[in-house]
Amino acid sequence: MEAGMTWAPEATWDPTMKKFVVYWASNIFAASDTNHTGSTYAQIMFATTTDFVTFSAPQVWIDKGTAVIDTTVGRDPASGFYHRFSKINGLILQEKSTSLFRTWQTVANGVGQAQFGDVEGPLIFLSNVFSGEWHLWVDGISPQGYHPLETTNITSGVWTASTGYMLPPNPRHGTVFSISATEAANLAAVKV
Repeated sequence: MEAGMTWAPEATWDPTMKKFVVYWASNIFAASDTNHTGSTYAQIMFATTTDFVTFSAPQVWIDKGTAVIDTTVGRDPASGFYHRFSKINGLILQEKSTSLFRTWQTVANGVGQAQFGDVEGPLIFLSNVFSGEWHLWVDGISPQGYHPLETTNITSGVWTASTGYMLPPNPRHGTVFSISATEAANLAAVKV
């Protein structure tokens, strides 16, 4: 198999395998199609690693029979469910599963579209300020830049546009992850 691109890579820790699952979007071409001229569509590939130096062989993780890009995953500690967000056919699909590699159930389709129109590049994270509050940022296509959504019930699939926030001008396709108070203090002490 030959990959035509490697878009929007992310990683999620899998406590069962005790490995990181790294995933990204690629158009997959036949090995004989070295010029990548055949008909194809983006699928989400994955590989596993413990050290980000050595990786397992890439495999298909999401194949919906049509283009899938910009996948992100968050695990809800309250319910134990993983929530996966992907752009499929121009819409953000939210799915849930008890494991990264079990069956995924649709929770919502078209997340953020009613509020912001065409969006992509979803980013999910749990608030470190308000218990049980989830934030989903979706990247507007026109105008470009993140639009934040929030919910206190991630399994409902109901997202409300956030208010009272400040973001840098036109942030796009990013990642948010938590750090400890010690790590934050060490970063703040760094002289640039």
